[in-house]
Amino acid sequence: MLRRTTLLLNLNLSLAVLLPGLGFAQSNGGVVTDTKNIDAQRVDLQNSGPQTADPQIPTTTSVTADDLKTQEQEIVVPHGDSQSGVPQNGYSQARIVRLSYVEGGVRIDRGDHQGFLRAFSNMPLIEGARLWTEGDGRAEAEFEDGSTIRLAPGTIIDLKQLRLNAKGGRLSAVSLERGEAYFHIKKRRGDEFVVGLNSLQQHLTLKKESHFRVAVDSDGVKVSNFKGSIELVKADGEGVSIGKNESLNLYLNDSDRYFLARGTTPDPLDSWDHERDQQLATAAMSQSLGYNSVYSTAYSAGYSDLARYGSYIYAQGFGYVWRPYYQSAYWDPFQNGSWVWYPGY
Repeated sequence: MLRRTTLLLNLNLSLAVLLPGLGFAQSNGGVVTDTKNIDAQRVDLQNSGPQTADPQIPTTTSVTADDLKTQEQEIVVPHGDSQSGVPQNGYSQARIVRLSYVEGGVRIDRGDHQGFLRAFSNMPLIEGARLWTEGDGRAEAEFEDGSTIRLAPGTIIDLKQLRLNAKGGRLSAVSLERGEAYFHIKKRRGDEFVVGLNSLQQHLTLKKESHFRVAVDSDGVKVSNFKGSIELVKADGEGVSIGKNESLNLYLNDSDRYFLARGTTPDPLDSWDHERDQQLATAAMSQSLGYNSVYSTAYSAGYSDLARYGSYIYAQGFGYVWRPYYQSAYWDPFQNGSWVWYPGY
């Protein structure tokens, strides 16, 4: 009798990465959520108060209608010296990006004309999706290389482009519509990462791995760079370098004017950002024997969740496989759960 070890074989991708890639999602507590009735979680826009210029986003008492307008600014990811943007042919959307942390009210618009739905931990994030942290909600998006974007309360971000070029370079473009976000972005050769700045015809690009904070409000944009090197690209193509421990302010009423200064202003959520960094680093190092020590770390996103909810065991004939705590060898990841349909995938 064959031993029914239906654990993941050859765990080239961590389970937390594989499941989002298949449209499989998990609730906050680590228990697989029942997504059959996910439509019941849809935001009731008819009962959410007056509508703004963007009918998909309910208003709040502290935000004006102008703040919530969705800009149709096209963000183009640069590639080498080309200024023509990213061509449609030769690029794929085979990216592994997930919602790795959810606290409080967090909603997602997957671009399928259903509006903002309630989001939960481990949901796949695809090109064209928008995240909204309402009220005191907080969220974190994790990329396949371990890069993260953390959303403070009252923030909306649009994942404009998530692509791979023909040589495997990751091309990512996001637009911070309003609110505050922390970016901890790794960068290898061939990768491009762009942050659009709401209504301003300007964007940020990375010169190397960087850690920075961006805040967008009705007055303008504030950029604080903690580590690395980023560049503001103005509408006329002029570049303004923002080095380590430097800050830059832009003004909506005069987009040609900016203020670059040494030093960064502390923010109350800096401690949360730092705590999340520590939690991810600690979890990744907590298991001396596991995925990261046996297999390639090219796709190690989600490893911290695996360390938190289970451990690696050696299965004869299969090698090291991951299994949740308190489960037997008969645990079946494809039966103990449910599936979520993502249009176009």
